[in-house]
Amino acid sequence: MRLQVLIAGIGIALLVSSFIPPPGGMGVQGSIDYGSYMIRMYGLRGDARVDIELYEGLGISFYVLTTEDALLMLEERSIANTTPCFSLENTTEYSGIISIPSIGIYAFVVTTYYNTTSHFYVGINNVYPQMWLLIPGVILVAIGFILFTGTKLWHQLRELKTYSKEI
Repeated sequence: MRLQVLIAGIGIALLVSSFIPPPGGMGVQGSIDYGSYMIRMYGLRGDARVDIELYEGLGISFYVLTTEDALLMLEERSIANTTPCFSLENTTEYSGIISIPSIGIYAFVVTTYYNTTSHFYVGINNVYPQMWLLIPGVILVAIGFILFTGTKLWHQLRELKTYSKEI
């Protein structure tokens, strides 16, 4: 019985965890001058919702890079030799879900190619529920329930057998 409760308990913990946001906010906000980059790195566990709004300026470019590409970009001071997971060139507004290839730390890079200062906001939020936690949680809760029910039925059948032998 302890095994069933343990399995179901782990499953419930995974289910609850699939809806909990990470601590602190994620996003990039501020001003950026021509030829410079603003970089923020965040750990992501799945797809992310991105909202971009340009307050002032002609447009910004937004990139999502792996850690390796971010280090390459910092070393070369250029995004040219990187392979972004996601990119938007010269945008003033965007709202959508971006696909994140795997769990890890990603760099969110903002730059402008116009000879002006741009003021912007980029909001980044995980998509909930996080399926990589939800699916195993549902499976473990189901296994725990099946084991619990099966054990109870097994004990009932054994008692019934014992009772019928006595009669």
